[in-house]
Amino acid sequence: MNMRRLVFGVCCLLGAICSAAADTPRIAITEWMYAGSTAIGGEFVEFTNMSDEPIDMTGWSFDDDARVPGTYDLSGFGIVQPGESVILTEDPAEQFRADWGLGPEIKILGDLGNPIGNNLGRNDEINLYDENDDLVDRLTYGDQDFPGSIRTRWFSGNPITLDALGANDPNQWVLSAVGDAYGSWESAAGDVGNPGVFTLVPPQSEQMAITEWMYAGSTAIGGEFVEFTNVGDTPVNMTGWSFDDDARVPGTYDLSGFGIVQPGESVILTEDPAEQFRADWGLGPEVKILGDLGNPIGNSLGRNDEINLYNAQDELVDRLTYGDQDFPGSIRTRWFSGNPITTDALFANDAYQWTLSEVGDDFGSWESAAGDVGNPGIFIPPSGTEPAPGPVTLSHASGYFTEEFELTMTANDGDIIRYTLDGSTPTESSPEYTGPLLIADRDGDPNYFSHIPTAISGSRDGGILWALPEGEIFKVTALRTRAFRPDGQAGPVETRTFIVHPDGIDRFTMPVIAITFDEDELFGYEQGIYVPGLIYDENYNPNDQLCNAPANYHERGIEWERPAHLEFFEEDGSGGFALDVGLRIHGGCSRVYRRKSLRVYARGDYGQSWINYPLFPGDDLIEFKRLILRNSGNDYHRSLFRDAYLHTLVQDIDVGGQAFRPSIVFLNGEYWGIHNIRERLDKHYLATRKGADPDNVDILTRGAQVVEGDATHFNETYNFMLGNDMNDPENYEWVEGRIDIENFINYYAIQLFYCNTDWPGNNIDFWRPRTPEGRWRWLFFDLDRSFAFNSASVHTVNSIDRIFGLTHRNARIFQRFVTNDGFRDDFINRSADLMNTVFRVERMVSILDDFRDLFAPEVHEHIFRWQAPATYQSWQNTHAGHVLQTFATNRPASHRQHIADSFDLPGTAELTIIQPNPDAGAVSVSTIDLTAEQSPWTGIYFQSVPVPLRGVPADGYEFIGFSELAQIPDENGIVWWTPDTDITLTALFVNCPGDINGDGIVDLDDFIILAGNFGSGPGATPQQGDLNGDGFVNLDDFIILAGNFGNDCN
Repeated sequence: MNMRRLVFGVCCLLGAICSAAADTPRIAITEWMYAGSTAIGGEFVEFTNMSDEPIDMTGWSFDDDARVPGTYDLSGFGIVQPGESVILTEDPAEQFRADWGLGPEIKILGDLGNPIGNNLGRNDEINLYDENDDLVDRLTYGDQDFPGSIRTRWFSGNPITLDALGANDPNQWVLSAVGDAYGSWESAAGDVGNPGVFTLVPPQSEQMAITEWMYAGSTAIGGEFVEFTNVGDTPVNMTGWSFDDDARVPGTYDLSGFGIVQPGESVILTEDPAEQFRADWGLGPEVKILGDLGNPIGNSLGRNDEINLYNAQDELVDRLTYGDQDFPGSIRTRWFSGNPITTDALFANDAYQWTLSEVGDDFGSWESAAGDVGNPGIFIPPSGTEPAPGPVTLSHASGYFTEEFELTMTANDGDIIRYTLDGSTPTESSPEYTGPLLIADRDGDPNYFSHIPTAISGSRDGGILWALPEGEIFKVTALRTRAFRPDGQAGPVETRTFIVHPDGIDRFTMPVIAITFDEDELFGYEQGIYVPGLIYDENYNPNDQLCNAPANYHERGIEWERPAHLEFFEEDGSGGFALDVGLRIHGGCSRVYRRKSLRVYARGDYGQSWINYPLFPGDDLIEFKRLILRNSGNDYHRSLFRDAYLHTLVQDIDVGGQAFRPSIVFLNGEYWGIHNIRERLDKHYLATRKGADPDNVDILTRGAQVVEGDATHFNETYNFMLGNDMNDPENYEWVEGRIDIENFINYYAIQLFYCNTDWPGNNIDFWRPRTPEGRWRWLFFDLDRSFAFNSASVHTVNSIDRIFGLTHRNARIFQRFVTNDGFRDDFINRSADLMNTVFRVERMVSILDDFRDLFAPEVHEHIFRWQAPATYQSWQNTHAGHVLQTFATNRPASHRQHIADSFDLPGTAELTIIQPNPDAGAVSVSTIDLTAEQSPWTGIYFQSVPVPLRGVPADGYEFIGFSELAQIPDENGIVWWTPDTDITLTALFVNCPGDINGDGIVDLDDFIILAGNFGSGPGATPQQGDLNGDGFVNLDDFIILAGNFGNDCN
């Protein structure tokens, strides 16, 4: 055999692949030959049980294209076990068994076609029916009816992939060859096949490689081309495959026209018309060419560009990012194509591993009619070496398992499989795979990575330093494997994580993230990003505060980004994703803690440029460039969720917050505790969340330090505010055109309510689109030192006075804004609105309870690993309990008093809104849109600060004000209420003229009201009887009432 493959029956018994294709029939046609070399005919059909349960074929039947259930009875097969194959043949059963050398365990039914003549022809059909005469599988075939498909005379047909089973597509089948991947052999009669043993040949996407390219040629249209070659040893069906350039959009250019690509075959994609390219290069008709690349959508290749090949599932198969400008010293493929220097260049995405063609070189290059040099359509592996090894195939996917199992691995014949279990990348010195590996619960395995100090030892700086786990921690199996040629060439690394425990998917209540990497990348003394390391020792100063002491974990930038493999498992074991990523340490001072935040980067250099997965339930966003696995920052040894909780409280307010989901992290198989999955605030976040152009934004941090773009626009705005009267309407309007006032008020009102003591001098970002109308907006993050971080009594801190006393520019801008009377009132009212809605005590406490319930099942094990918080009781009763709950319970009352004191207000007043007729309309109080179902609604507002009350009438109704206020709504439907005492207001919506009291009936009660106010005005209200809105109660109003007297509008 050319390749070692798992026999399907074995795989099925191991539970690895029986459900590999959701549409695969339970009993499937897996091989056929319509004519052989025996005297009777030799034709046969093989059926295989593709399910994981025995199937009784009693009452099942076969027919050809006559399609008559019951024609040939298959009951003789009896019960067919999972993975078992059975044979139906034209020959007598025992003659067939002898011809093919099959053992007695193979079930064979013979004499097909005798006497009724339903044996198979050159163009015919195989139909399999169950005991109910329902069609189970069908294969309609014939090289005459389906030109280009196989003719199974003397050579049987096999499915190229599992997708062929049940698809009824003869183009997805390939002929047998002696020693092929299906284990075929020659019968005594000279026919070739593999009856009785169905061997699974899984899809080999990685076989298709970019093997040549030219971004610009000499033809009138352009002459560019890309060559793809099947470097494996099984056919590849490219139906549904696609190409794109650096836009990286699967499906952009359809490659289905290539069809089935045989081992060693090369196919061409070109900018030119296909036949023109064929003529220019003198290629024969056997070379498959797809032309007109870039027409009409413009995805042709440029000097610095990218070639992306995707399979039918839109998964990246191969990528080459190139360009002599972007990669100085690499080749420029203008007029001369590029070829891989060695087979190591294939799949490596390294432009430096390619060389230009020359006429007569080892690649067989020649000159085209247009004068270009290359070798399209013929790939000769460079330097006489064989193609690089393909990926190792494993019997089990990553996931949860309730009991131990044996893992098998296969690769191409002649390749050596090596593996590791410590996270390291397999090398030629790694253990060699020689037989099944037992994957079991790792209970009893000693701790290793968790004993590597990740923080400074001692008791300095609050004691948040290095500490060992309390004992043996839970571990999973992190396996990495790859194939090696005898000459040392290595194939791609395959990584699997196996979580083996009797509880299975119930082992954890949160998603699991398994990260696998070479030890030195995170824990190495010189280059490890997770340890104090060499930098700490070389710069040691006993007087340094740890937050400022140089150390490996304080280093930043791409030079301190480390490659790793990340796998995500849903808590119920479903879904998930896996990809290679880059890791950096994230955070400020929290980098010194023993458990650190990790920043995750998706990059094309690692294979996938984006994480495409719905990470946050209920969130429509499924595309992420960067993520943070957050240690809870300064709250890392306290509640474990303070920042996430505070974001959740205001998640529906547009302040640029970060989505949240807790997870359990494993590093190289060892339990690493709770980490909160968060979004990274950067230009990519602005692109996906705010629709901004990521290459055209200004992002500033702290005191207007530049992250992206520049600070010119902001500095102009800030300096204007300092030097001009903000209570001047023209000045305020100018600033309003440069700052999103609504966002600013929301952002500052929330931060001040939370009493964030690590702000506004720190943890503050703001951004704008670099467009003429682009306004500054603020982003919400890192709230760990908020909401009673230091003690439960922090709710008494007057954060308004605090910001008034600061000189930092982020405080000064707020101080300048509140000199504007309108801004001051809007800020005060918005603060009241927040405390009347998202910051209601009962809501904050309820959500806090939810967070505590979410984390509680995992905190015991987390504390056992990290000893932070100190005990479960301290977490439950203090950090996640008393401290946060005390603040939530008392902060609204304290903050209201602080606002009143700081703005010199008389106090507060309670407002109750009643909407007696839910169908008539709704009321808005300040920025709060109430629903009729909320009636009666109560909120607290500040005395002497006018509050806008707006009526929003339903169709056919009119809002005429509130029965308790003698005030007519303005043209915007607003009634202004200036609080001075508690009040209840009843909204009045009318839909019939003359109904003064709003009861829906024009009657004597309304006449009495009008008569009692007759002569009032100017300034009379509808509630007094001013029915025509002229401000007087007079004869005109009496006429309106009289004309509608007796109307019942209910």
